[in-house]
Amino acid sequence: MQKYKEEVAQKTSVPIKITLSDGEIVNGNSWKTTPYEVAEKISKWMAENAVIAKVNGELWDLDRPFEGDATLQILNFDDDEGKQVFWHSSAHIVGEAVERYCGGHLCDKPPIYEGFYYDMYKDDLTISQEDFPKLEEIAKLAIKVKL
Repeated sequence: MQKYKEEVAQKTSVPIKITLSDGEIVNGNSWKTTPYEVAEKISKWMAENAVIAKVNGELWDLDRPFEGDATLQILNFDDDEGKQVFWHSSAHIVGEAVERYCGGHLCDKPPIYEGFYYDMYKDDLTISQEDFPKLEEIAKLAIKVKL
């Protein structure tokens, strides 16, 4: 990630036009302006509830800068694609927490219609509700450091 940030910092920024779903055009700068920043300018609610962006019809991280003129759609959990991205990311976060907590070997993690699950294997291990607070703490740390 650091290498990507360094590469982006070296790019020449130029003024761009970002076309929103309703046809409104917002000005931005290539390699600087992000979908999250545009969402913040539209409304606090939109930014706080954004899960992922669609830039030129492609799923795009909210903090990834635009590369040129673009169309933008901000997806939240109410959007089917937003749910799928949220559940996919959540599976990774839970998997990271379980690996760090008990060294479980992760097997399968598909998002399903109403959420996700993660199969894992570890000899003689059962995770119970008593383990949840520690797993939650590890998951929050993973989110904070953007693992």
